[in-house]
Amino acid sequence: MPPSTSSAVEHLEALLQDVEAFRSLDGADTARLIVERIVRDVPYVRDDEDMRIIAEHVLDFAVFEDMSEALAFLAQAAADEDKPTLLVRMSLLLHFGLATPNVFRRLAQDDWIPLLRDVVLRVDDDKVLHIAVILFEQLCQVYEMSLSELDLIDSALIERLLDLVEASRDLDESYNYALLKLLICFNDQLLKKRGSLSMRNKLVQILAKRANNCKTFSENLIFIFNRADKPELQLSIVHLLTCIFQFPDTQYLFYTNDLTVIIDIAVRETQRVSDADEQLQHALLILMQLVVGAGASDRSAAQVKALLSWLSASPLSKGSTKRLAARILTEINSAGTPTSATSVASAPL
Repeated sequence: MPPSTSSAVEHLEALLQDVEAFRSLDGADTARLIVERIVRDVPYVRDDEDMRIIAEHVLDFAVFEDMSEALAFLAQAAADEDKPTLLVRMSLLLHFGLATPNVFRRLAQDDWIPLLRDVVLRVDDDKVLHIAVILFEQLCQVYEMSLSELDLIDSALIERLLDLVEASRDLDESYNYALLKLLICFNDQLLKKRGSLSMRNKLVQILAKRANNCKTFSENLIFIFNRADKPELQLSIVHLLTCIFQFPDTQYLFYTNDLTVIIDIAVRETQRVSDADEQLQHALLILMQLVVGAGASDRSAAQVKALLSWLSASPLSKGSTKRLAARILTEINSAGTPTSATSVASAPL
């Protein structure tokens, strides 16, 4: 049974007061005592916001001023460590990395990717999983995995994350979105190694096998697409959607109404995107072509054609954008919209 709000607040205030005794001290023993004191109150931590307050408070202490020394202690975690201690260590590392350059890259280089994989596969505590997934995503954002490291993104890990997405449908939405964002990051990592088509489409291949068990995945992927306001995230989502619509086995993963929403979002973002961001603009146009080919409504198809006509003729469009828009418009009008991986192999993902 979760603690009452008043009880949780009392424990949080007492914890913050207690750890003040360590503010000016340093050394591994001090760091250990801080972690142990936080661990004692883990049952009273309500959510990741409480943990953020705790982490940001103690990371201002002298013991964490030296990145190398702090990491030497905090990064000792093991996947089989008790859950409260693992939760505290990962929370401190997450907020340490958000505040300090190079922490996430150091963790990735120090074999935290396999450790986080083990946590995701073995731990059944939502609080621990939430922090592990967010930390995993942060590592993927700053570090390009080698081919051998990409082997860790295997069917077991992807299936586990997709299962957690479906199971967390009615839980805290931030947890569900964190799971989706990690899968989006995995797709980006796989796309960077373009030498192997099977590797590039590993996530899509698994989605094809569980087409009847990815309702929450498809719904919330669109929801995140609609909410995304950072070009990097928008581009990553468009890349994943493009991968999904490129292949016959996943092309019909979304309902017709979903296709309408995807088109609406893509048209809106194409009109909003800066002319300087040609990569995102072009990716959105290619996605719309695929969605129209997957059976979007006549209204949506007309909406896309109107946008393409405007882009191909507008004096405000760059030459490369005009040419791409004109080509896609011609293909849609001639019913030659590509709907397979082969026919869109030249798409600039």
